[in-house]
Amino acid sequence: MKSKLMVIILFIAASFFSGCYNNEYSFFPEEKVTPATIVNSENSQLKSGIPGSSSECEDKTYMMLTRNNNSLGSLTVNNDNSSLKVCVASNDFISFEEVQLWVGTDYNEVPKNKANMPIPGKFIYKESGQDVYFFDISESEISDSFSFSNGTSLYLFVHANAKNRTTSDTESAWSEGILYNSKNGACYSTYNLCIPTNGGGCFPHTAYCGSSINGFYFVDAQAGAQNIYSEEGSTIGIISYQENQLVFDFIQAWFFADINPFITLQGCILPGEQPVNLTMIDPVKNYGSFIVPVQEYPYYIVEINVQNCYAGY
Repeated sequence: MKSKLMVIILFIAASFFSGCYNNEYSFFPEEKVTPATIVNSENSQLKSGIPGSSSECEDKTYMMLTRNNNSLGSLTVNNDNSSLKVCVASNDFISFEEVQLWVGTDYNEVPKNKANMPIPGKFIYKESGQDVYFFDISESEISDSFSFSNGTSLYLFVHANAKNRTTSDTESAWSEGILYNSKNGACYSTYNLCIPTNGGGCFPHTAYCGSSINGFYFVDAQAGAQNIYSEEGSTIGIISYQENQLVFDFIQAWFFADINPFITLQGCILPGEQPVNLTMIDPVKNYGSFIVPVQEYPYYIVEINVQNCYAGY
């Protein structure tokens, strides 16, 4: 019996791998989790939903993670036609002493220091001393030209000062998403706006290209056709590298977004090495495919804004 128990424990331990953060000692070993990918998680649930969110739009839920992927709580986001609704809640054994939030259409505009580390103390939205934190953010607060009807993706940096209710140990947590700076573990979450409608239309999504390696998606220039995945995990097309060009072929009803088609376009020598930002040139349609010229690299990191269009009833 003891030997069987040991095998089970070893199997569970071996299943953990690094996602957005590096594995280090944790103050909170009770709730260690491993996100399957760097995209939004739908598995974590808040203590309560978002009051006043649109019945037509589903809540998007992300985990609040420490540097070594311990889940301390949840971030939930929704929107209607007039405001973005954000809710942050801790797990039962954790207290979020303060929550800091920044939201915008360009993640590089987040307040940061000269070392490119986001500074939560300079985020616009800050609350403390709550069990659950609610933020209701209007269009004009995001930017003067922003509109919830244009389908633009939003980027959220959400940081929490966490405290263990039993031991009083403290730790930082960031919302699940894309690693922005490895020195302080800052990540940002991508939220695709919901456009409430009773009929058809075009609906925005984020898509990731290639194969997942240690939680990040890479396009191998030598591998031929590779899948393009929506944030829900559905295959929506293929991507390939052909003579200094990335070629995108989407399945029916999927297209590039009309505005800001690229979120991330980077090249690297090997997965895990420092990537290089590449020039984001708008895709050009060519006999059903979309072509984007790029500098030659063995691997590419490609995150794109897409839309799924269909007719109403």
